[in-house]
Amino acid sequence: MASVKGFMALAGAAAVGAAWLRVRPPRPLPIVPLPRALSQRPADGKKRVVVLGAGFAGLAFAHALQDELHGIPMEDVERVIIDRNNYHLFTPLLYQVATCGVGPWHIVEPVRRIVQPEGWGFWEGAAQSIDFEQRTLHLDNGSIPYDELVIATGSTTNFFGNDEIRQHVLPLKGVREGVAIRDTVIAALERASHTDDPEERQRALRFVIVGGGATGVETACALADLCENVVPSDYPTLSRAEVHVVVIESAGKLLEHMAEPMPRLAQQAMERKHIEVCYNRRADHVTARTVHLSDGTTLEAETIIWTAGVRASDFAHDLPLEKGKGDAILVDRFLRVREHPEVYAIGDNAHVDDPAFHAQVPLLAQSAIQMGECAAANVASDVRGGPRAPFVYRELGNSIALGRFDGATQVAGYTLGGLLGWAGWRVIHLVRITMFRKRLEVLLDWSLGWADHEDIADLRLTAQDSPAPPRPRRRAPAASRQADATGTSTAP
Repeated sequence: MASVKGFMALAGAAAVGAAWLRVRPPRPLPIVPLPRALSQRPADGKKRVVVLGAGFAGLAFAHALQDELHGIPMEDVERVIIDRNNYHLFTPLLYQVATCGVGPWHIVEPVRRIVQPEGWGFWEGAAQSIDFEQRTLHLDNGSIPYDELVIATGSTTNFFGNDEIRQHVLPLKGVREGVAIRDTVIAALERASHTDDPEERQRALRFVIVGGGATGVETACALADLCENVVPSDYPTLSRAEVHVVVIESAGKLLEHMAEPMPRLAQQAMERKHIEVCYNRRADHVTARTVHLSDGTTLEAETIIWTAGVRASDFAHDLPLEKGKGDAILVDRFLRVREHPEVYAIGDNAHVDDPAFHAQVPLLAQSAIQMGECAAANVASDVRGGPRAPFVYRELGNSIALGRFDGATQVAGYTLGGLLGWAGWRVIHLVRITMFRKRLEVLLDWSLGWADHEDIADLRLTAQDSPAPPRPRRRAPAASRQADATGTSTAP
């Protein structure tokens, strides 16, 4: 039966790929090459628009500006996008890297191949500071003068100032962190399968996830499914009943930022998968093998995943600008930095501060994309001269995966649960992946995982390549894990 499923999955994916290759138009070449001397200002009165960050907000801005500048010769506006990585990370599927659902290389897209066909140049570099008076962005490998600057550096993991937590937990913000969690989970199963110590076995098979938001819920459900699928077949000395997945949530319900019935559906999924949820409790004290909760409860676990929140990127935090919630840069209704109207901030590192703006903008990809599109329209107005448009957030709905063949999708006031919600979630996320090749790779991963079992090969990458632990009993140094938290902070 498994072989039949596998053949059908491969045949279907091959047919989709073949059809796409047949009808796919030729890929356009870049129209405006990136000037070599970006350290000089553009000549002949040209303007230069610089975007810092290739996450959802930055790429949405790049795509929208192409349309907003219609009628203006492309040669008149130099456009440069900068990121410290040369890839865009599709963060909604990062938890599936951590739980063996997709390969890490399938959710990263080369930025050059996304933006160059639309006339954008790309510079790989890490931002260091901004000279607002001279309108110059300083990087670790050069400086770029700008006429309009868009800050879209996204967010990083929020440890709420607790260095002890930072040292002992596994955050889930960058692709290397996803691989680190994947390897830690697999190493825990391997260790539990051959130990004779009941306490060590129990500790290895308890997986604690701190944070009951969308990422925490999806990670917990996928982790429970992973153990449900691979433990009976690959680890015959273990039983699924020995595996304990625990979610720590400081609020009184899951998915607090989502409207009902999404939290209720998530709770029901947790119950079906035998996931323990600790409500109204915080993780106050964490060591390498224990989590101490605010009510005095102590949980022993070797795998502690942190999904309790994010804050504005370190770069945005360090800028000498007025800040709002989560260290985000205060912007007006047009998404301009108050002190410098030629600078825009969008995505997770922007906080709209306006008495007339009552809607709370969630830290989600859809809000980052909408901010990018609004900022693009306003930058185009700055270039051609004209009125700016205020940012208005439009709630497009929510979608969340609750494990295999289970999910919840909320659109236009209607909520689909179960299999339909799961199918809706998959369609939404496949469509949002920019490159068709990556869509096909993710689809193949999903199809093969359904037809057979998840790939549980432990990559055991070295500490220099990844924060994954090089040995089963050791964790990588905290500094190694943190490097990726800032390195991939451009995606919301």
